[in-house]
Amino acid sequence: MVVAILSATEGARAASSGTDFWVTTLFGQQLLPARLAASSHAVRVYAAGVSLSGKVAWQILRTYQSHILPTDERLFGTPHNLGPVSIVAAPLSGSALGYFDESDLVPLRWRDASMHSNTGNVLYIRAPALMPDRDKMSDFNEVVAHELQHLIDFRIRVMDHHYARESVWLNEGLSFYGQLANGYWTPRDELKVSAAQRDPGWSVSNFDESSPQFAPHARAAYGRAGLFVTYLAARFGPSFIRSLLSTPRVGFSAVDALVRPRRTTAQRVFADWAVSLYVAQKRNALFQSLARPSGHVPRIAVPAVQDVNLDQSSTQYQGLRMRPWGNGYVRFGASGSGMLHVRLHASSGYVRAAVVLQNDERWNEARSYWMRPQPDGGLAFDASHFGGHYDRATVVLSNAPPTATACVSGHAEVVRVMAVMSSPLSPGSHRQEPASLPVSQPSSLDKSDRHVQHSPVPCGA
Repeated sequence: MVVAILSATEGARAASSGTDFWVTTLFGQQLLPARLAASSHAVRVYAAGVSLSGKVAWQILRTYQSHILPTDERLFGTPHNLGPVSIVAAPLSGSALGYFDESDLVPLRWRDASMHSNTGNVLYIRAPALMPDRDKMSDFNEVVAHELQHLIDFRIRVMDHHYARESVWLNEGLSFYGQLANGYWTPRDELKVSAAQRDPGWSVSNFDESSPQFAPHARAAYGRAGLFVTYLAARFGPSFIRSLLSTPRVGFSAVDALVRPRRTTAQRVFADWAVSLYVAQKRNALFQSLARPSGHVPRIAVPAVQDVNLDQSSTQYQGLRMRPWGNGYVRFGASGSGMLHVRLHASSGYVRAAVVLQNDERWNEARSYWMRPQPDGGLAFDASHFGGHYDRATVVLSNAPPTATACVSGHAEVVRVMAVMSSPLSPGSHRQEPASLPVSQPSSLDKSDRHVQHSPVPCGA
């Protein structure tokens, strides 16, 4: 582990102008001969084990120096004594498109015999010709923007402030946001966001790559972390993002510390985000608010929803398993008009829930409401005229625990009564929250900080 006594001066040395770089390839760590293809005061572009024309090298240099570096510094901050950065175009291992190696910034006295260090600010990027998509330079530049955030994050947190490394999920989410704010959106990003929306129950904070369960969910993990940090940037602004790098806390603890002065909590913000993902599906509001330089607004997929049809009396819904910092969406459809009752109980954990009333033909009129806390620890929501103006009700669940160890099973009961009431919402309904990005005003549930908590049952029950 890199300890807090790192020397900023030693780490600031740029990679040598020599001809060799240690690079992780298909064959492990290899010392590859490298050619300096373009150079300026801010960046040096090398070709290591690949062919790179002078024209492409200078294009890389200009894009980095005039666009990516100033954008990432504006977004994340400027490390002390950063110095020039070396971009090494190389044949990387497996599916890797790029990486930043912290050991390159470890002072010589802290290295062991097995550590291969290139001693400086180095970004290793798959050569443009080897990139997977048609627009290979966009692929290349996006990876540069992504990896530069990792370098900036490490230098500011560990080298400048002597703080702990950032948590992996937040570090990767910040890099995703950096790509987007730099104006890059590639087919790789589409795959990650689509995977994230298909798997809303995956824990945002789960980035344990050593776990065999992680591999099938890797794209969803990157996508969910990226979407959440993008939401933070859209809601709280660029100064909030910079503050994440300069606070001693990490992960959700850092988010919580920074939103507390804004009279909210990380748990509330996480639940707001889950609602925003759903209500933003028709307007792409999550990305529009960033005013991306390219002017292109990516499309985001609709979060996976489980549909439950209501019969003439009632429907008991059981069995939604939710991970910590995970989400779930259950949508109830109407076959007639009447009073809608929603009741929710959870086996354990810290669950927040909202109900989005919608009509597919009048999506802009959708409304979201926080469910009311009940004396038994559950949550409730009532609405009349369901099946009239609104013909669908989606329960948006967020398991946002104080710790990331709880496992929750959710149970919901919906009873439809055929009597028609006098107003769209029953008198006991929770106050209306606008279905827009963000859901920023705290509901009374937020004010009382109530949550669903019942006797624990096995997660598989």
